[in-house]
Amino acid sequence: MNAILDQLANGVATGLVYALVAAGLSLLFKGLDTVNFAHGEFYVLGGVATFVVSVQLHLSPWLGLVLAMAVPAVIAIVMHAVLGGILAKNPLNVLLATFAVSLIVSNLVSFAYAGVPQPVPAFVDGALTLGPVVLTYQRLIAAAGSLVAVVALVVWLRRSRTGRSLRAVADNREGARIIGIDTRKVDRIVFAVSGVTAGLAGGFMAPVTQVSPFAGLPVMVTAFVVVVIGGVGSVVGALVGGIVLGVVEALTVALAGVQWSPLVGYVLLLVVLLFRGPIEQLLLRRRRVIA
Repeated sequence: MNAILDQLANGVATGLVYALVAAGLSLLFKGLDTVNFAHGEFYVLGGVATFVVSVQLHLSPWLGLVLAMAVPAVIAIVMHAVLGGILAKNPLNVLLATFAVSLIVSNLVSFAYAGVPQPVPAFVDGALTLGPVVLTYQRLIAAAGSLVAVVALVVWLRRSRTGRSLRAVADNREGARIIGIDTRKVDRIVFAVSGVTAGLAGGFMAPVTQVSPFAGLPVMVTAFVVVVIGGVGSVVGALVGGIVLGVVEALTVALAGVQWSPLVGYVLLLVVLLFRGPIEQLLLRRRRVIA
């Protein structure tokens, strides 16, 4: 029982980081109706930025977090400038283009560090112990920071003028353009924010998992699973989906062993895809009866 409680706490902490990565991907779905296959590489670049600042430059790792957000954001803006015309003509081509960017970034990082994962020291050493639950301070920082970032993103989407413009573009792009919203500017902001969320998550987790040039694809797949679980285009759904996936993975580790953990996300994805349609139809029918 103690081991299960410990795994649950760590699962929630990990799930909050999943949610931060998935929030940016969900935002892309919502705003641009497309997928950026380089999203996982933004996570990797966030970790690389933290490694460079804290290990190679011997500066504060907190400063590394700033760079972890800035570098992917700038690259995302450049990607949008280059791929904007492709997106307007054929969104499907964006999938291939971003996949190419993903491979380029992954190979460049691998070349820079000879394909060897790089360790990053924790921002704060030590761990918090509450009975059977043990959480390193680094995981707590990652979890709390991710939660704050996701909540801030939700507030920004709902309260800011830019956030309302984004939602308007997502609902009706042509209508938003008619009422004077600069849709290309909105698209550029969406790309940048998605880069910030993934890069920040990578910076938070660099001391926990090390910086691996090959982490991009697994992170991208995990984020996709979370988005599907929580609902495509919903940042709040990404928060819920991330926690659900983190907890289910943790319970799997506690009850069945760590070797089964990677499989559970895909099983959960299949279950959601199989049963979401009937569940949504049932809920819609109930709403109509109540109305």
